[in-house]
Amino acid sequence: MPKSVSICLMLALSVPAMAQEEAPPDEEGLEEAHSGQSMGDLLEDLKAEIEQLSVEFEASSDALTHTESLLDAASTLGDTRKSEAERIAAAEEMAGLSDVRAVAFLWMGVRDESDAVRAAVYAAAAAFPGEDTTSLGRLGLMTESGVAVESAAALLVAQHSPEAGAILYDLAQSAEISPPARAAAKKALSEGYPELIAEKGEPAAVSGKAGSFLMASANAVLGGVALGSLGEFGQDDAAIVIGSVGGAGIGAGGSFLYTRLNPVSDGQGLAYAMEQYYHAPGKL
Repeated sequence: MPKSVSICLMLALSVPAMAQEEAPPDEEGLEEAHSGQSMGDLLEDLKAEIEQLSVEFEASSDALTHTESLLDAASTLGDTRKSEAERIAAAEEMAGLSDVRAVAFLWMGVRDESDAVRAAVYAAAAAFPGEDTTSLGRLGLMTESGVAVESAAALLVAQHSPEAGAILYDLAQSAEISPPARAAAKKALSEGYPELIAEKGEPAAVSGKAGSFLMASANAVLGGVALGSLGEFGQDDAAIVIGSVGGAGIGAGGSFLYTRLNPVSDGQGLAYAMEQYYHAPGKL
């Protein structure tokens, strides 16, 4: 047999043997992928994943508990079947939760019939400074009386904002609110915003609505009697009527002008009216 043929046969027989000795490509890739990790490394990765899942679960559980507490407090505050003490406690709990979602429920809470509960609501709103609770404090000063109005004024002090200070300054000299509310606004202004008073001066004094009306009505009677009496000298019924009507108008108009320039409290107006009603006839 020629030598060249022998060499070809040997090469042909050796190819299958060499193919069987090569490792499968997939197994080789897997070995390379995990060649840098030990069993300990794999266990640590698994532990870290479990810890992360645990943290997320605890956070979710805390959020659920927090929301349930807010729901319970809001339900109690809005339930008039609950006692006054329970509703007050609910308002205080909402403040402690520091959840801004409570503000909407506090707005509803100011509809409560109890002055003490409404006062607690304004106090709770102080925990959430902002535009919504500033408006709530303004509403309280314009509509409340007694202990609730003091709490509404304190809410505006707690805001520590230029907007709240401006509201207090305006209401402290407004004739549109009750004297107790005006006094509460002035007190809150001096305690919480002294720099605003230093800049603008003391709020203007305002006559009480009742005081102005009582003084005007008393002077209307006095003026009417005085000018009506002059009409009697002419022994003319028309002169008496004209004098009475004109005197009443002059007396009332003069009083309203006076009280705009010289503030009169409700008590002063009452005292003046009583003096005129009981003693004016003897002065004519």
